[in-house]
Amino acid sequence: MAGSLGLSLGFGPGAARRRAGPSRAPLDGLALYAAHGLRRMFSAHTGPLLRARRGSDHAQADFGPRGDGWLDIAALLAWGGSASVFLVTLYDQTGNDRHAGQSSAGAQPRLVQAGSAELGPGGRPVALFDGIDDWLAISDSLAFSQAQANLTLAAVVARTGVNAAAGNQQIVYAPSGGTSVLTRASLALFAADGYRAVAGGRRLDTDAFTRVTAADALAPGIWGRLIGRVRYGAAQADIVVNGASTSGPFQTAGTSANTVQGARVLIGATNTNGEPFSGGLSAVLLAQTALDVAALDAALGQMLP
Repeated sequence: MAGSLGLSLGFGPGAARRRAGPSRAPLDGLALYAAHGLRRMFSAHTGPLLRARRGSDHAQADFGPRGDGWLDIAALLAWGGSASVFLVTLYDQTGNDRHAGQSSAGAQPRLVQAGSAELGPGGRPVALFDGIDDWLAISDSLAFSQAQANLTLAAVVARTGVNAAAGNQQIVYAPSGGTSVLTRASLALFAADGYRAVAGGRRLDTDAFTRVTAADALAPGIWGRLIGRVRYGAAQADIVVNGASTSGPFQTAGTSANTVQGARVLIGATNTNGEPFSGGLSAVLLAQTALDVAALDAALGQMLP
């Protein structure tokens, strides 16, 4: 399966792809709660992009960007040799230290399969989630959805097919507090909607989950720039897929529940209701504001692999 994301995932000549100037990176000027990706997204971020684990001996090492800002895949392959390499940590590039990690070897997404890198259609690296049990948890994120008027969730992903473990595929999931497992905010692909992207959540832990669904499905092999805005204060939710926006009503106006979440924000799956994501991922962004979708979509366009 190695390299399959580069061979099977189409990338049309008209798709948005912009190159950052020499003194700017895609997310410069955007206020974010956390930002994780396989390329440098802030000019101020000078550290590594990720920590990797070598399957042959379980050694770990950090890797940073090459000259164009993307993960130095040559260095990663030289270190990995003929072994498979897995993702341990995606470092938060905002400076808030909300790193996304997975300590269990069996649940770590794959970066390299037997010496061959997982690549997108542009030849850039991606993290491959197996659709069974791969997921990452964002540290210090229990208060992400606590007493907020607005939340924005965004990702650059491509699904590889139908999830064998569950019909739905969670990309970003913020669970509620309390004894019940309820969704505060979510960005996902729903099987019942033909794998169209959906965004939504609850204003209170007892409220019914409300969601807005994109007009078109995200077909297997197609990379999506996904944005979900949950505007609790305006009683509206928005979903934006590759620049196309859909909005709808969202319960009653007010802030999100004023209690901490029951678990950290999760990327790629949930460890509570078994809806893992199957496919490639190159970036995940979170904000506690209603970010401008045009500016954010332009930034996500620079993170297409």
